[in-house]
Amino acid sequence: RSGLDKLNPRDHADLVAVARVQDQERKGGKPPASQREAARKARAALLARKVDPDKLLAERDRIIRERTAYATWVDKGLEGTTIRMSGYLLPLEFEGTRVTEFLLVPWVGACIHTPPPAPNQIVYVKASSAVETSGKFDLVMVTGRMAAKASVRELFLVDGSDFIDVGYSLQATQVRLSR
Repeated sequence: RSGLDKLNPRDHADLVAVARVQDQERKGGKPPASQREAARKARAALLARKVDPDKLLAERDRIIRERTAYATWVDKGLEGTTIRMSGYLLPLEFEGTRVTEFLLVPWVGACIHTPPPAPNQIVYVKASSAVETSGKFDLVMVTGRMAAKASVRELFLVDGSDFIDVGYSLQATQVRLSR
């Protein structure tokens, strides 16, 4: 267990006040004077109760780094292997109503107006031949050669576009719609 797990509600609230200002300042922002004053008082209260906010915030930063690394880790052992996997199709490139490139995502709605899945849960697929699709989120089974290669793909939506971090790519030899 971490020191963060052992905080009582009062210490937790004070640490949040300190962290809020610290995070804003790290991003180049200037928190309002009222927040800075609340953070100063919260820091003093923590120290008076023998709680080290700097140590706890350093621990928080370490945990964030570890969780980010875990969420973005890709299995290099998959490099060059032929796999078969299913998922939901998010079109990137069209030829009429046929898709030639798409993102394979683990659930319906992923990447659309919600935080996208972690990059290691998204596969960029380049199909060897165009696939007839009814639109977004067709359930598909793909077979092809996997590459553990991070990339960023632009996904165009009706109301704009977004850049999606992707952990894998797959050169598909077969794409089969599940209807």
